[in-house]
Amino acid sequence: MGESDDPIQREKPPHGYKVQSPDTEYWAEKLLFEHWRCLTPRETAAVLTDLAASVHHLCLMGLRDQHPDLTEEELELKAAALRLGRERILAMTGRDPDRLGLHGS
Repeated sequence: MGESDDPIQREKPPHGYKVQSPDTEYWAEKLLFEHWRCLTPRETAAVLTDLAASVHHLCLMGLRDQHPDLTEEELELKAAALRLGRERILAMTGRDPDRLGLHGS
């Protein structure tokens, strides 16, 4: 790629700085961080809520792939056990995720 005329894209990172992801340029990461700093607490909460929902959705997709025979309720139980641990789920629900093959499957 050629040199950009945009001064933001030409800016070099501080010495020793490493971007959060190898496929992201420093200038793009800097713009993203500046955007995040400008968010109100309510906007930040909305972004984090959306991210958490996306992670949960991806977790369920993976579990569904691994355990196509389980019901949605069982998949949710397995996802909760991955987040919170078997003992907590057992204490809260009386259901053992081990019986669904979560551990040792």
